[in-house]
Amino acid sequence: VGRTRAEAVRSSADHFGLDPAPMTVRHCPALTAADARDAALTLLARDRSITAILAGNDLMAMGCYAAAQQLGRSCPGDISIIGYNDMPSVEWWRPALTTVRIPQYDIGREAARLLLERIDGDADQPARQILLPVSLIVRSSTAPVH
Repeated sequence: VGRTRAEAVRSSADHFGLDPAPMTVRHCPALTAADARDAALTLLARDRSITAILAGNDLMAMGCYAAAQQLGRSCPGDISIIGYNDMPSVEWWRPALTTVRIPQYDIGREAARLLLERIDGDADQPARQILLPVSLIVRSSTAPVH
């Protein structure tokens, strides 16, 4: 999923005429708030020109909030932060988190449908990849580019 999201960011940058070269991808193996905080601290301390972080999930975005605060950078004034998943409660964070809403219910429904197809005798069919649409939920953790 991480690679697919990174590719989507690069593809979107290209689509909008942005140079993806200065974009830094930092992998956090544990996908936790603590790992994201540590990665964000490293990135933000090394490069003050960074104006946005797209975290791998909403918990990781929380770690990015902590790193920005620790370094005295305001969100969204100095840095925009975006998460993935639209966890319950992210709208109550301060600032409320901009996030990519994943259609969790639809994912479960499609997975169950595919499983039932296999059980009903379609086990010989090749595996399929199904991509479901996501939604950007804009809240107050993002600001226009300076």
